[in-house]
Amino acid sequence: MRVVVLRVDGVATIQDGGRRGRMHEGIPPGGALVPPLLHRANAALGNAIDAPAIEHAGKVVLRAETPARIFAGGHVIDLRAHESATIPAPLLRVDYIGMEGGLDATPFLGGRGALLTLGHGRILAGRHLGAAGPARGSSGPRRPPDDLGWRDPARPIPLAFGPDPIPSGLRDTLLGASFRVSPTSDRAGTRLDGPALPFDAEPAATSQPMVAGGVQLTPSGLIVLGPDHPTTGGYPLVAVVPRAAQARIFALRPGAALRFVAA
Repeated sequence: MRVVVLRVDGVATIQDGGRRGRMHEGIPPGGALVPPLLHRANAALGNAIDAPAIEHAGKVVLRAETPARIFAGGHVIDLRAHESATIPAPLLRVDYIGMEGGLDATPFLGGRGALLTLGHGRILAGRHLGAAGPARGSSGPRRPPDDLGWRDPARPIPLAFGPDPIPSGLRDTLLGASFRVSPTSDRAGTRLDGPALPFDAEPAATSQPMVAGGVQLTPSGLIVLGPDHPTTGGYPLVAVVPRAAQARIFALRPGAALRFVAA
């Protein structure tokens, strides 16, 4: 089965489960920004949960070149040959368009997803995409499992403080203030707008390793590092969002409010 991407509004890339064991080479882990949503799309189609799919932040228009079964907009959709489908912009920051059998994506540096920081996989509009595996027939689930229990916008995001020293007063500010997701956020980092923060550190003379979920304190504010984060950096890491909570913060759209709580 094959489809062609006719139109993309905003950013759309192919993403999978990410790269493992390459950070010592300067290659970030990459992969889905919100893994539970990728898993949901693939589970609905009977694919391996980390199979490649389209991660999109805006509207996408597809046309099937052959009969195709996709997951989009929260539903499994069967497309006839030459039939088009318009997938609206997601309610969350991103969502995923899967294809039965998983999208056929060329391996690159140990993964099959785009790596925008290295200029790989930027253009989807006009691309012809096929399935990596055979169709499984029509006996699969018609609707995805309800696996969105991980997302509760009202729940504070847990923070584990450290490894770097916490500037005086910063802990109380982080736990007592409300922040908003900045529109300048991207896959490398989610920037947070909020109160002025005490900053009394200079960039380290020697770069240190960075991790996904790390909360970096910079002169312009906080950055929660995402899957395309730099592998090293000089500004202090004052806290880390535990892996189990990272999807919750990365799913928030620009302008969304959030609060923190000590892990």
